[in-house]
Amino acid sequence: MDERYEWIALKRVPGIGPVSYKRLLEEIGPPETVFKAPLARLLSVDGINEKVAWEILHFKEKEAVVRELERIDTHPVSFIHYFHPQYPAHLKNIHDPPPFFYMMGELWKKDDRSIAVVGTRRPTFYGKQVARELAGDLARAQMTVISGFAMGIDQIAHRAVLDAGGRTIAVLGTGIDIDYPHGSMELKEAISAQGAVITEFPMGTPAAPENFPRRNRLISGLSAGVLVVEAAEKSGSLITAGLALEQGKDVFAVPGSIHSEFSRGAHYLIKCGAKLVEKVSDILEEVDGQFQTAISFSEPPLVQELPPDEKKIYDILSVEPVHLDDLSIQLSWPPHRSSDLLLRLELKGLVSQVGGNQFIRNR
Repeated sequence: MDERYEWIALKRVPGIGPVSYKRLLEEIGPPETVFKAPLARLLSVDGINEKVAWEILHFKEKEAVVRELERIDTHPVSFIHYFHPQYPAHLKNIHDPPPFFYMMGELWKKDDRSIAVVGTRRPTFYGKQVARELAGDLARAQMTVISGFAMGIDQIAHRAVLDAGGRTIAVLGTGIDIDYPHGSMELKEAISAQGAVITEFPMGTPAAPENFPRRNRLISGLSAGVLVVEAAEKSGSLITAGLALEQGKDVFAVPGSIHSEFSRGAHYLIKCGAKLVEKVSDILEEVDGQFQTAISFSEPPLVQELPPDEKKIYDILSVEPVHLDDLSIQLSWPPHRSSDLLLRLELKGLVSQVGGNQFIRNR
């Protein structure tokens, strides 16, 4: 008998959620043993009443379990249960861990040193830049970055880690075989090659609003801390931050414009005691002191060697777009001179044009 059968079957028993499932595992043993346990033994477990015990002893959804196993076997998916060696220790410590999850890729022991990066699905230009910068720096500091694979800050963070050659874990709110957000299968495969994609939802489960709070508890549960980049006052990112606090994790937040609705959630967290983050060392000094020197924040040699005029423009630019005319006014130069110098900096990879004659400094 395939051991996955009993794991899936026990989860489908009416009245058994993650908390009662965990109690059964810890007090009786693996699902195979639970299904063989006598009525009195089942009733001795807190939260298991006569109705639930009867459902365990007279399980009815055998065909549904077989269909789920058939779906699993048509995809390159690993089945990681509570007693599996790859099941993360961080996740076992939360109140309601999933009894098992589906996974593409691999989880490593080093993934215990991880930070969740979350935020709005509709980030500002500033939010995109900050998420890209911080996630990339976390990867370069050998930290695994966890996020929820949603459009916006989540996918920006995943991609930044991939570009930096680091490890990232995507936690889904759908079945692992579902293309959601639409058109993201290529990114999912790239993450699985450089980390892992996981979900507790059965194959074929579509996106639904009630799925994402459940996903969020796994994002915070897997991480040593949660960083909120941009979030509105009512958002899933604040739910994740709240869950992190309940789980005893560190919460970090990036400040933003007081005029942006997507800064209000982060500012609220800072008022409530979240650590304000300006650079990645603000995170590392809290979660893992030995990594503080793993990354240098000094200017790269290419910047130090710039001719004086190019250096003047580079120093004015930041992650916020600056118009060519504004640069020229600040430097008291004609626009054509600024344009020529900006082109040289672009060719060196130090600045980028973001449309409408606006420029930013690259990391």
